[in-house]
Amino acid sequence: SPCPECPAMNVFQNNKFDQSFQTGVDKEGHESHYMMTAAPLMVDEHGVSKVIEISLDVSAELDLKERLKKTERDLIESERLAAVGQTVAGLSHGIKNVLMGLEGGMYVVNSGLSQDNDQLVKRGWTMLENNITKVSTFVKEFLSFAKGSKPQLEAVDPLRLARDIVELYQDKTRQLGIDLETRFEESLAPAPMDPEGIHTCLANLVSNAVDACLMSVNEGLKIVLSCFEKDDTIYYTVEDNGC
Repeated sequence: SPCPECPAMNVFQNNKFDQSFQTGVDKEGHESHYMMTAAPLMVDEHGVSKVIEISLDVSAELDLKERLKKTERDLIESERLAAVGQTVAGLSHGIKNVLMGLEGGMYVVNSGLSQDNDQLVKRGWTMLENNITKVSTFVKEFLSFAKGSKPQLEAVDPLRLARDIVELYQDKTRQLGIDLETRFEESLAPAPMDPEGIHTCLANLVSNAVDACLMSVNEGLKIVLSCFEKDDTIYYTVEDNGC
């Protein structure tokens, strides 16, 4: 019986050159791959009467291509792991700051307890909570990057993610004298995105903006979080007038 999409049969039917990729089994029972090519050999008044068909075993080429793809994947993985090492080195400064924040929070809490000062205790506890959250974020992001996790897409309201960030930072920015403004396009429809990844990214951007404002000598410090759609793409932007 003819092979699926048989080039020879197609030449008889269509009176023109034909080619197809076929998979079969060789004498030793191994799967083989062939490029089948057929062309008219003799043509009479009724059409093509004879066909020439040539098969080329491309199994070795396909195997080489697969090995090249694997080598490329391995190379990308090794580069990613090297980046993990660089990331660890880059995080060392941030981790040191977090540890200093934890120590500072403990000191304030202990001072409040020894002085029976509830305000100091609350202030120190807030410092501890903020820095524990930073530690958790550091660890989760590092593990996620090390595992090479893929984005988990789902239909999400873009503004909900932006409002979550505002809720997360509005008290802190108010206490620091920084105006957190929002510029949201209210008519946005749900869009496919990774909510956890977007939330982490926006939180990091706003946190960086807060740090920039704290190091600034400017007056009227503010951070602007925007969310809008342009050319069928959802955009988030974070701007500040810090240093």
